Amino acid sequence: MATTYHNAALNISQSTTTEMNYSASGDFLTAGSGETYILKNIQIANATEPVSNTYYDVNITARFIDSSTSTTHSLAKVINVPKHSSIDILSDNLVLETGDKIQLQITGSSGGTVNYEVNAIGSYLKVT
Repeated sequence: MATTYHNAALNISQSTTTEMNYSASGDFLTAGSGETYILKNIQIANATEPVSNTYYDVNITARFIDSSTSTTHSLAKVINVPKHSSIDILSDNLVLETGDKIQLQITGSSGGTVNYEVNAIGSYLKVT
């Protein structure tokens, strides 16, 4: 059985206007047919640019979608990522089997015309 290291990355953004509720999401990593991944970490960075020297927090939700049982489980639910900050949402390894995936979402209420953005990066072992 061979294992190789890989990385995954995802940028999520949502442009807003004043007092607008926002939501944007994307698939961070999906295990392909006949593949098993051991996800080591998912680092989330608040990459929201300032507007008039004001920086903004973002909220992140991470979901594990289990293909074999057609169920969705929360890894992180509406976790605040403060300005100038990053968090790692995994405290231990997570195994993804064929069709399993990790989905990330940003949500919140806008205080102005802002482009909310998070960058996610992680590493995983591919078992073949």
